[in-house]
Amino acid sequence: MKNQSTSIDNVSRRDMLKVSALFTASGALPLLRAYEARAQEVDAPVRIGYLPITDATPLLVAHGKGYFEAEGLKAEKPALLILTGLRLAIGIVWIVLVPCEMLGVSAGLGYFILDTRDRLAYPELMAMVLIVGLLGFLLDAGAPGLIRMTGRDH
Repeated sequence: MKNQSTSIDNVSRRDMLKVSALFTASGALPLLRAYEARAQEVDAPVRIGYLPITDATPLLVAHGKGYFEAEGLKAEKPALLILTGLRLAIGIVWIVLVPCEMLGVSAGLGYFILDTRDRLAYPELMAMVLIVGLLGFLLDAGAPGLIRMTGRDH
């Protein structure tokens, strides 16, 4: 009796690379619309945002002491970018978490990725990579909701 394989078992590496390239290209599509960005009006004050790190101190001091106005630059009060900081933190945690699971555990997303690679189960590997990307996207999309729940909309 001949072993019948399912269509998912017949997926080649080339097909997987094509799908990967398609997902990569679709992720870059929003960047292609950057030409639509508009500059501020000529006399509009500069809007400054900062992350809550010590490197932002000179910016805050310069605004407080009026250095921007002394140089002829109208600037609004610097705004704390809580959402941006939260999104960066989520991204860094996600970048660190999955590889850490590849090192010393026998469960988790990173472990499963290595396990599927070792078993040459490329369809499962691609599915797991897509799941990791989807979970990262959902975490990033949920960040504004977290900020709204805390009542600190900035």
